[in-house]
Amino acid sequence: MSIVTSIKKGTVGTPELQRFLNAIGQLSVVLSAGGNGLKCVAVPETGKFLYVEAEAAAAGTMKRTIHYEIQDTDDVVQTWYNGVGTITPAENCTDTEVGVPVVTGGNTIQFTDGVAEVEFAMDTDANATKGYDSSDDVTLTMAIPAVAGITVTVTNAVHTFSSEQAPLLWSYLDGTKDKTLTPSAAQANVAGAASMREYVELRLVNSLGEVQTWFTGHCHITATETCNDAQIGVPSLFDQDGAALTNATGVLPITAGVAKFSFAYDTDGDATKHYIATDFVTLTPSMDAIGGEAVTITDATVVATFAA
Repeated sequence: MSIVTSIKKGTVGTPELQRFLNAIGQLSVVLSAGGNGLKCVAVPETGKFLYVEAEAAAAGTMKRTIHYEIQDTDDVVQTWYNGVGTITPAENCTDTEVGVPVVTGGNTIQFTDGVAEVEFAMDTDANATKGYDSSDDVTLTMAIPAVAGITVTVTNAVHTFSSEQAPLLWSYLDGTKDKTLTPSAAQANVAGAASMREYVELRLVNSLGEVQTWFTGHCHITATETCNDAQIGVPSLFDQDGAALTNATGVLPITAGVAKFSFAYDTDGDATKHYIATDFVTLTPSMDAIGGEAVTITDATVVATFAA
């Protein structure tokens, strides 16, 4: 049966038919003499995890998902491909008790319209016997059988999931990674008490900026001020529900790797406290070590320097 006669009544002009025709067009180019080759690509090709997360995770709970694509040499996903691939997990870990990751559903992977989602679980046991080191990694390598005699290149079909050591704490202002504020001194001088407020989100991340959703705990926030007017005090601190935090001792909860707080500049509606340009206040988080590893807070200390 030809392609034309296989088109059903009522499908002409629909998105489904267009996708079908696009797929046929892609396949014809690949199979033609001198046509584009094929490759399998892992998206992303690399990932990072904190080894303290892996050591603390109960068996089967530390899972990640990789996206694989069948592409031509122009990086176009081949939507006609609905075959299978074989994935091979491996480990390169110091602790010999650590095994290879387990792929959900087994190592035979079904592609649909040129893509496949592969979930895998790290070999963990909640600090029982299996330990990870900052130089450890696991790999998942996809192999694809030849298509109509065309070898599928798998150079970039290897996902490497690498362990690293230090957790990082980052500050976000208005949803953007930032730690610098430039409040108006003129505005502060006329603002009523506790009326001039800033909102900060803290995220516990790895070096790729991926939030460590496995972590629930707490941190502390210390507020300091460096102002010309000796009557100006440190900012007031509040948790995300508006409850006051005691400076330097108040506990700020971190849930699923995220903590939110706000602070209010020490203002009094132009009564006695007067800010000038170059005055500044600092909000410094601190955390206990996680699994013996100190948390790096370089990108979490917020500095608000007043402008005129």
